[in-house]
Amino acid sequence: MWAATTATTATTATTATTATRVTATATEAASPAIEASASQDTTESSQQISQAEAAEIVKKAVKIPKGLTLQNSGLNTDWQNPSEQLWDLNWSSQSPSMGENRFVSAQVNAKTGDLISFYMSNEANSDDKSKPVTRKEAQKIADNFLEQIQPERFKLVKMDSEDFYRGKMPLNTQSFSYVRVVNGIPVSRNGMNITVDTVAKQVNNYNMNWTNSEFPSSTDVLPLSKATEQFLKMRPLALNYTSIFKQNGEQEARLVYQPNIDYNMYIPSILDAKTGDAMDWYGKSQSQWSKSHKYTDIQGNYAEKEIGIMGLTGAFGEYGETFRPDEKITAGSLLRAMLTAEGNNRDRVLSDEDVLKIAKERDWIKDDLKLESELSRMDLSKIMIRLIDMDPSARVKGIYVLPFTDAATIEPDSLGYIALSWGLGILKIDGNVVQPNQSVTRAEAAYALVHAYALEPQSSNMK
Repeated sequence: MWAATTATTATTATTATTATRVTATATEAASPAIEASASQDTTESSQQISQAEAAEIVKKAVKIPKGLTLQNSGLNTDWQNPSEQLWDLNWSSQSPSMGENRFVSAQVNAKTGDLISFYMSNEANSDDKSKPVTRKEAQKIADNFLEQIQPERFKLVKMDSEDFYRGKMPLNTQSFSYVRVVNGIPVSRNGMNITVDTVAKQVNNYNMNWTNSEFPSSTDVLPLSKATEQFLKMRPLALNYTSIFKQNGEQEARLVYQPNIDYNMYIPSILDAKTGDAMDWYGKSQSQWSKSHKYTDIQGNYAEKEIGIMGLTGAFGEYGETFRPDEKITAGSLLRAMLTAEGNNRDRVLSDEDVLKIAKERDWIKDDLKLESELSRMDLSKIMIRLIDMDPSARVKGIYVLPFTDAATIEPDSLGYIALSWGLGILKIDGNVVQPNQSVTRAEAAYALVHAYALEPQSSNMK
């Protein structure tokens, strides 16, 4: 239903199976024990590789730092390709040094043996004083790595000219984004992202998104001029002031032309390339969209426009014609609103178990969550960043700095989520404090959802 939603939501909506979770804890010396435990749940497919085989695939591609051992592993459903499973593998030190806890995490396709992703934490107290390689030299390292682990798929991608993180990276880091191309056309959110440590001269972060889908022919599509004409009839350009976020974190007001947004009606962002019909991310035409819903208690609220937009989708309708903008939002209310805004679940009542199941399948939430519990700004940030498929970016350490006086109170693992949510305009923060543990209101949640859905993709893999 929500046409401006990111393609993440569209893709994850196809996930219809529950992840099979197999968890084990052991050192590498006890790997056979892990494998024996996991094998009880993997006998369904004799074609799947074992945990030990998956670990060897990782070690052939990545040099595991000395002192790290395989501590745990798990077998999960691939959210992009629900018929396949991934091995999650995690190496860490059993006795971390003072102030340093190095680790390596990786994912391997249990059927094909493809290395899907890995992340290696940086060494906190490196003695390496080597001169960092240039961006051009770092790209060569990235290219060589991809040619080694994905020789065939590497032929099907092209490098994005933009910095994946759209911001200044640390001096010892260079990041690259490679976009999948089919029939000469970029594929949304498909490709490879990679980060190179320019001092160690090695790849320390890599992930691949590759959907197993059949792609329609690109013949008989509307000419670009015709599609442009059709789109501008629906959304003519209008003059607006907008905030631009610079690399140093400062905001700058710019006067721009952008497609008009009429907050009194639902407007899509995409057209069917062959018919020119307006459609949402699920392929529904305008005639299939749900009827609008108006709230009577939002006039004068800072998020009035955003709440009104959510009302058009039927979301947050548990109180009928009232929205209750200042009431604290619960996890269940937010997740149900996200599902309602999609349009896929409007014709049936979801049980609490269904809501949690779908949210976990789509990776909106990682931990056990009670639907009746209130959400903090930290919780909201994580859900929104996962919704727009920027979880890998948020997990990168050492690149995020916030100007708020209480920034030190943010948990290190949550800093990237809050920084991105604030920087991208999803999280509304007034004043010089972020208050990460403050409970979120329904108005804040609606504001965040609309601004997340309306975001331009943050990498070419999401376009």
